[in-house]
Amino acid sequence: MKRRELEKALLVLETTPLLLKRVEALSTAQASRGRGDGVSTRDRIWALALLEKELWNRSIRLLLSEDSPRLLEVCEPEIFLRAARMPGDHREALRAFGVFRGQNVRLLRQVSGREWDRRGSFESERPLFLRDVPASMVKSDERHQSKLLQAVPEAESRRESRPTALAGFCA
Repeated sequence: MKRRELEKALLVLETTPLLLKRVEALSTAQASRGRGDGVSTRDRIWALALLEKELWNRSIRLLLSEDSPRLLEVCEPEIFLRAARMPGDHREALRAFGVFRGQNVRLLRQVSGREWDRRGSFESERPLFLRDVPASMVKSDERHQSKLLQAVPEAESRRESRPTALAGFCA
């Protein structure tokens, strides 16, 4: 990955938690309601937090500390099931996601030179180079963000549809 592409990917990764902050506006009931695919906004955010911690954080650390590590294969259906059992609301999930995302971006910003060539493999023998991690994280974010942000207009439109009270207005 070229330096310019890396910087662009890291910038996207850094700003994802800020973009997802819009989801905080949802009430707990709105965030807990299943969406079109049956996964609630709350569970999707917890799934992102779990992916950030158990897939990306663990993989980055292993790739930096071991030669040819065996990486954990993560399957999304299992992550969503685990996310549904996580304590805490969508706001707590956003905070957890933000913490792990911050750690991961800091780790990736410290990588230099030949460290980007470090390689591990998943249980399925599929390889993962450290240089591919930022772009893979961005792709994962894009898949989940569109579904998460679909819930936000619902909250915003409900807020906008409330009658406006004009204090001190007399006809």
